[in-house]
Amino acid sequence: MSGRSLALLSVAAVCALVGCGDSGGGDTATLSETDLVQPTEPSPQPSHPAATTAKAKFAETCGSCHTLKAAGANGVVGPNLDEVKPSVATVQRRIRDGSSDGVMPAGLFKGAEARQVSVYVARVAGR
Repeated sequence: MSGRSLALLSVAAVCALVGCGDSGGGDTATLSETDLVQPTEPSPQPSHPAATTAKAKFAETCGSCHTLKAAGANGVVGPNLDEVKPSVATVQRRIRDGSSDGVMPAGLFKGAEARQVSVYVARVAGR
């Protein structure tokens, strides 16, 4: 099979698939002979292992902005947590809501992870 025939066959297959959607008037694409359909590549794997401890999660997600000696973090954008010494409730609220000025985004951690990091920060801040 020649390259041109293979390309035409690919275009025909895509046209058939595009035409198989619902008839609800959704977006459709019309391909020509010169259109080339390329498969998408999967997302690359992270180059670092996933953080598993509260300390590692804090360092990876928060350490570039906040200072927390126990986590080896020396950020200068957000508050120095060793000086502020926040309670668990305060840390949880900030994680949930973000900062009032919008610099810290809301929802950096969810559920059990948010609780785990909050407890860790409150326990080690200023020590």
